[in-house]
Amino acid sequence: MIEPMSHYTFLVFHKDYENFLSELADLGVAHVVTKSQGDIMTDALRKQLDDLTDLRSDITFLTSFKPTKKEKEGLSLTHVASTLEQGMKLWTRIQAIRTERESLIRKQQLMEKEIELMEPWGDFSFKRLQQLNDAGYILHFFNCVDRFFNPQWEEDFDLIKINDHGPQVYFVILTHGTDVPEIGIEPSRISELSLSEAQSKVNEAQAAQQALDKELEGYALNDLDSLALLEQKMTNAVDYSTVELSGDKQADDRLLILETWVPNVSTPAVDAYIEEAAIYSQKEKATIEEKDEVPIKLKNNYFTKLFEPITEMFALPNYSELDPTPYFAPFYFLFFGLCIGDAGYGLLLFLVSLFVRPKLDKTKRSYATLTLWLGGSTIFVGLVTGVFFGINLSDVDWGWIQPIQHYFINQKNFEPMLGTYDPMMIFALLIGLTQIFFGMGINVCKITKQHGFKYALAPLGWIVGLLSLAAVVILGVIGVAIPVLTYLLYTLIGVSALLAFFYNTPGKNPLINFSTGLWDTYNMASGLLGDTLSYIRLFALGLAGAVLGGVFNDLAFDLTSSLPLVAQIIAAGLILLIGHSINIGLCLIAAFVHPLRLTFVEFYKNAGFEGGGIVYKPFSKS
Repeated sequence: MIEPMSHYTFLVFHKDYENFLSELADLGVAHVVTKSQGDIMTDALRKQLDDLTDLRSDITFLTSFKPTKKEKEGLSLTHVASTLEQGMKLWTRIQAIRTERESLIRKQQLMEKEIELMEPWGDFSFKRLQQLNDAGYILHFFNCVDRFFNPQWEEDFDLIKINDHGPQVYFVILTHGTDVPEIGIEPSRISELSLSEAQSKVNEAQAAQQALDKELEGYALNDLDSLALLEQKMTNAVDYSTVELSGDKQADDRLLILETWVPNVSTPAVDAYIEEAAIYSQKEKATIEEKDEVPIKLKNNYFTKLFEPITEMFALPNYSELDPTPYFAPFYFLFFGLCIGDAGYGLLLFLVSLFVRPKLDKTKRSYATLTLWLGGSTIFVGLVTGVFFGINLSDVDWGWIQPIQHYFINQKNFEPMLGTYDPMMIFALLIGLTQIFFGMGINVCKITKQHGFKYALAPLGWIVGLLSLAAVVILGVIGVAIPVLTYLLYTLIGVSALLAFFYNTPGKNPLINFSTGLWDTYNMASGLLGDTLSYIRLFALGLAGAVLGGVFNDLAFDLTSSLPLVAQIIAAGLILLIGHSINIGLCLIAAFVHPLRLTFVEFYKNAGFEGGGIVYKPFSKS
């Protein structure tokens, strides 16, 4: 459900404003209506934002050096106390290390280019080269493509090949004097450092960088909490400045007006503070007309709350709507199990989630709990249909399971009743129709809440009319004739048609309403058919996963049947491991994505979901 909200408008004297904001943050329940940063940007706020961005970048940088369990063996755990002072000192040091480290990386890259340049020439002493120059002898360095090398040069000059094993020929020509030999190619550029000198500088840069990395690993092991404290302080400062600058100044800047939203459950605490502090304020209950302004805080039970991240993934409802979470949660729970449909995969998912859940933080632990429930749904569907790691339990000849094989819901057991139709396909269609009509019912409730019941009569007529028509068809197919019931159903169909065609927009001309009704009829016919068929994929995906799992089982044992026992066990085990890992991955993707599609497209459309809700963020001190 959506928490009811109240709107508070505070009028505060400018000298009391800072103290008022501090006390409001202590309450931690008021969502402040803030202005956009473009409207309140000051040099001080810009600097706060820039510093916070830089700090978060440095935290991400330092986190990348967090050592693994094995790497921790060479580091000392000093248990440095997490303080803001320590965080500030550490941040200053991290910034200095990043600057020095980037300088070392650039130096190393530059030296590596020099090494690449000098490698073809080999390692030689520039001191000896200078001695030759002092004696009047100059070495000129050249290189060219092998096919362009002219052997005549060796006759005309004192030429020595240095390296001619590749596509390029590297050679030097010794002359007496500074004149460059005229051979038609430009002299080669060489480094001012010898190969060994350049390599030495690379080694120095690498050693210095490794020392810095070791220091960073120590900080990442011991001091990340101090940086987290500093980040929280700076975030609080940005939030405080944003709220402070959002107050509208009146009466020559002597008075400030601040608007907030507070959940109704928290208003007693705010009212008590207002009375104690003698602050002038105006309180009003939020109305559905303010749907685009009221922040949204969801309040659900333990099970439904697990699905709130799915709601937030698409959009929060606005204040005039119903919270869709409790209405789609049971369907999503069932759809996930139908899309995988294998009890073995569900059991594996359940056990993995159960194992990792205690190791996660509070936020991620809720995801693991949701996965536990979804794994339980998969186990249930797999047991009902008789599929376990791709094994069709209806076909095995295991003595202990034969007494219950006829209870599994599959085509083999239901063939006398349904013929060639798979019962799970029919169930997928029925559960789809149930969710569609359920969504249409929610839409009726939403329209009633927003505009009044008379505006919901036409949508309600569609629901009653379609269900009555379906009942008439079913009674005719099964050959049941109850005159009173039949007349009642036809009466409901007639009344529903009148509402749908002539009262779809109360207050408008009946002819316009009739035209709108014809258009709604087309949309309803095409949309209902398309939406219903989308739910067949629940059956198709579950069937595909089961069939693919069975294929990997057959491959594992059929392909290895001629091998010796030990080799057969190893080969079959590898095929099963790889095959079922691929299948589980595909099934998980399908089980996550398709229920999302059914929720966000089919269900939301029929429920008339609008969305656009603002996230409730109370102004508080962390």
